[in-house]
Formats: sequence, C-alpha cells, structure tokens
Amino acid sequence: MKDTPSHGLSWWGRVDLEEGRSKRWEVGPLTLWVRRLAREWWIAYDRDEANEGRPAAMTDEPGQEWLRHATLARYISRHAQPMLHVTPVLPDRPVVTRPVVPFHLCSGEEVTVFVSQPVWVRLEAGADKLLLREIDIQRLSDTWFGKSTLQGELCYASRAVYRLDVREVPALPYRAIMPVVIHNRSKQTLVLERLSLPVHYLSVYGTAAGALWTQRVSLKWEQGSTVSMDIEHGPPAEAAEAQLLCGPRREPEKGGVIRTVAALFG
Repeated sequence: MKDTPSHGLSWWGRVDLEEGRSKRWEVGPLTLWVRRLAREWWIAYDRDEANEGRPAAMTDEPGQEWLRHATLARYISRHAQPMLHVTPVLPDRPVVTRPVVPFHLCSGEEVTVFVSQPVWVRLEAGADKLLLREIDIQRLSDTWFGKSTLQGELCYASRAVYRLDVREVPALPYRAIMPVVIHNRSKQTLVLERLSLPVHYLSVYGTAAGALWTQRVSLKWEQGSTVSMDIEHGPPAEAAEAQLLCGPRREPEKGGVIRTVAALFG
C-alpha cells in the first residue's frame, strides 16, 4: 500500500483566511469552498462520485463561480477570526460494511483485516474552535442492523475493502484505515457477511504523507452469545509515526465495550 495519496498532501490542519479571501479543497468526491467575511463564514460544497480517486488538493479560490452550483450556507459570528481548523472525523453512527466475498473463520482462529472507512470534514473557527459544520465527504446510505425492527440500531452502510495485507488497501485521502482483529474463541465457525463497526468510539490519526488511520480494534467472540470489543491506545503499529488529529465522539466504557454478537456480526 502506498502510504500517501497523490502529491503526499495532508488536506487537514489550520488555515488562516484573511477577510474577503476564499479557499478550495478537493478531497475525493468532495469539493469544498470556504470564504471569510467580516462577521461571517460562507461554506459551500459539491460532490461528484466520479472523483473518488482524485488526489487531495487545496488552493486559493479568487472567483465566485462556485456560488452558482454548490450547496451554500452562511455562518454568522461576531468574532469571525481568520483561523480555520479543518479536521477529519469519523461518522457519528456505526458503519456497516460488507466484504465482497463472505469469509468463514474457523473455531480457535484469529485474523487481522484492514478496513477503510470514509471520514467527514469538521470545520471550526477561531482559537476556541467554534464548530461551524461537519460534511460527509462520501455520501453514505442509512441502514438498519439487527435481528429485527425492534432489536438493532440505525447505522450507515458503506462499501468497504477488506484486505489481509495492508499493502493492498487502496490509498485514498478521505478514508481511514482500521485494523480489525477478529478472534473466534467459540466452538463454531464464524461466518462474516456483514460487520457493524462502532466508529464513533475511535480516534483519527494522520501521517505526514497524508494517510489516515484509526486505532487497532479487537473483536473476541467467546463461547455463548457475546463479543467483547477492545480498542488499543494510540495509532496502530503499521502507522506508529501518525499523529492524533481527532479524538472519539464517544468515550468507550472502561475495559472495552461489550455487545451481543448480533450487534456486530451479521
């Protein structure tokens, strides 16, 4: 796997925008424009799924042609400081992913799979990081994950790449790589057709080369009907040099998160 999107550009970080100036970001399918005025911020965006493989780029935007075709919103603040923070964050609900080919994990075995997850863009202004907006870079559909309409939860559905070799994971600037270790400690074969990943418990890390990662997650299916989820601290060994960009939306319970098997595997 290439540990860098094209040009090795990190599209996140702090940007200073003087009054009347605009910036344009291109991150995969998303094109984002931000303009700062005296007491307000203008934020506009467009998506084009044909640009999923587009390299990340950030440029000055002198014109205003984008106003004609982009989704535009204005954010009023008495303290519209020139400082803008652009941060990748994970979605606010679990993401259900499906391997292209379901796999069977035999009793007593474990496997590490690398799953790429799309991130959102969080825009914050000023030294106090006033939240302006969050924008999903790739539009995800809603899905219900559970045994029935009464047992389960509302999630997002995402096309995912499951790879056993991290070098085979496509390097895309808007997707974070998540190492997932699955332990089958039961006496049955585990059939994995769908996996619900509680990404709101995870942090996002970034490398200088522009790659995004999460912590390593371990799922242990014990004998019976429960699975334990353990989240490691810090970036995974595959990206030990990565720096923390954003913490989790929700802190996991101390000692790991315990859920029923139906809430994680399907």
